[in-house]
Amino acid sequence: MSKAPVLSSEIEYARTEQKAETPSIPVTEIGDYYYVDLIAENIRTNGYKSVCLQFPDNLIRDSTYVASLIQAQVDAKVFVLADTSYSPCCVDEIAAQHVRGDAVFHFGDACLNASRSLPVVYVQHKNFRLKAETIMNQIKSSENENSDQTTDRKIIVYPDTNFANTAAQLCSVDISVAMPAPEKAVLIPEHDISNAQSFEVFPNRKVISKTDINEEDISQYELVYLSDSPSESLLLYWSTVFSSIRIINGNGEESSSVPALRRRYRNVQTIKSAGTIGILVNTLSLKDSIPLLERMRSAITQAEKKYYTFVVGKPNVAKLGNFEVVDVWVVLGCPQGGMIMDDDEYIKPIVTPYELQLAFNDEWTGKWLLQFKQVLNDVIVPKKTDEPLFDLVTGKFAFGNTPLREMKEITLNDKEVQLSSNSLTIRNTVSTAAKTLQEKSWQGLGSDHGDIHEESAELKKGRTGIARNYGEMK
Repeated sequence: MSKAPVLSSEIEYARTEQKAETPSIPVTEIGDYYYVDLIAENIRTNGYKSVCLQFPDNLIRDSTYVASLIQAQVDAKVFVLADTSYSPCCVDEIAAQHVRGDAVFHFGDACLNASRSLPVVYVQHKNFRLKAETIMNQIKSSENENSDQTTDRKIIVYPDTNFANTAAQLCSVDISVAMPAPEKAVLIPEHDISNAQSFEVFPNRKVISKTDINEEDISQYELVYLSDSPSESLLLYWSTVFSSIRIINGNGEESSSVPALRRRYRNVQTIKSAGTIGILVNTLSLKDSIPLLERMRSAITQAEKKYYTFVVGKPNVAKLGNFEVVDVWVVLGCPQGGMIMDDDEYIKPIVTPYELQLAFNDEWTGKWLLQFKQVLNDVIVPKKTDEPLFDLVTGKFAFGNTPLREMKEITLNDKEVQLSSNSLTIRNTVSTAAKTLQEKSWQGLGSDHGDIHEESAELKKGRTGIARNYGEMK
């Protein structure tokens, strides 16, 4: 061969001009739609020098226009958080720390959960489609269908934060409305909720009503949920609280699809027979997330099961599929947008902290809780027993609650395997990961070189902090 073959060549690509996406509303109305003047006034009043604007995916197209309008009115740096680390309804404090933001202005639907550090301003943008009359017509039409029950009907309207302005108009009629009421945040625009009643069945909301509402009789009320993208976890929770639920979207269309509670009972049974539990942390911004994480770790250890903790941000099938040793996942996320209710695509079941509590307490209450505080208040007392566990899901006897560290021998591939320091045990504790690895036909690179014993390296703590400013662990 006289010369080497050409392995690559320069290729000319056709250049395309990048064009800004068309905003969701006319450009001339964006300032009024997102209350730009009120946002700028808030920035100037608090003296913020660096602010972050957090938009959900469906509103990203408006972000550049909003940022430029705000930047023209304030002497501060304005950043757009285009991709959130966790659920879009949660405040992304981690992304804001990368630019050392003084405050976060959150747009779109929000869970209103208290953040741990940064000041938060929730912007409840105007909604030009859904009108209060549309809601009233929907309610009245159902009243005509059930005219014999009209006198005794009790209705509470619950709006997502982006429908809060419309729902405020319903306060003029004899309908109870659940309005946003975050603990440590500011609302733009503000609503007068000083005399409102408060109930635990409404996460971060207060009820405005002309009539007294007895919290004990809340099960007699109907719920009208105003939302374009209803939260399945909230719907399942409310299905155990209210007499009925109706969903109305921005176009005035109605639906009543609610997840089934019986399916969650199946997942509770799966937890009992699980040997290894994966704690899936998909938020670190919520106030009570760290105490609940420690509570779950302690409960799993007392139940003599193994756990692994994973911080993966937004979970998906590919991420969780890498960890075959995990039998069931328990997700620690936002009650509104961080719970995975439809887990058909996932290899292993995904449960909530409350379902973990039900499994360890060996009970089924028929209720379903979401708030971290409610789960923390209930004592988790894992029951220990040496009796075989019959798995109601598989129809077979499962390994169950027998402590791993008390096993003297196990059966592997129909053979009795004695436990030793170089087989399946680490410090007199059976390693389920080692057992899983030995059952595989391929055990990784270098597995065909025989037994190679090398001195292990010393373990040291790594660095901590954010990527731009790491600090050494002491």
